[in-house]
Amino acid sequence: MKGKFEHIRGARCYVATPTVDYPRDKVVLFLTDAFGLSLPNNQLLADDFARNGFKTIIPDILNGDDAPADLFEPNRTVRVD
Repeated sequence: MKGKFEHIRGARCYVATPTVDYPRDKVVLFLTDAFGLSLPNNQLLADDFARNGFKTIIPDILNGDDAPADLFEPNRTVRVD
């Protein structure tokens, strides 16, 4: 992954910045599903947007309470607290 984790106004975010010149007055705000920042595919998508010239920010809208990536795996046991 090419992006990095930063805190923006107190929120943990994944920030992917293009390596080429890009419009500094625009940003893609990437809002995740229930898998949040912990799903590598979300970070890879942000990196791809950056490779195509779009600065991309993924805020941790779930505050670290992401669904586990293996949630839908067969034979997975789910613990309910």
